[in-house]
Formats: sequence, structure tokens, C-alpha cells
Amino acid sequence: MPFWISNFKEGNPVTSSLIFLSTVAVYTFRYATKVYAGNI
Repeated sequence: MPFWISNFKEGNPVTSSLIFLSTVAVYTFRYATKVYAGNI
């Protein structure tokens, strides 16, 4: 289980939301970088 889910269940939605959004942003950036590099 990702730690942000357990953190959310412990009652800290702000911190878990920030961690979740940053994690999504990192994965999105990695995916976009991979796609962009593949198009060169």
C-alpha cells in the first residue's frame, strides 16, 4: 500500500493530497519525457 493512502486514512488529507499530486506529476513528467525522446 502506498504510504499516502495510509497517511490519508490516518486523517491528514492535505499532506496525502500533496504527496499524491507530486507523485502523479513525477510519473506524468517521466512519461512525457519518454514520449518526447521517442519522437526525436
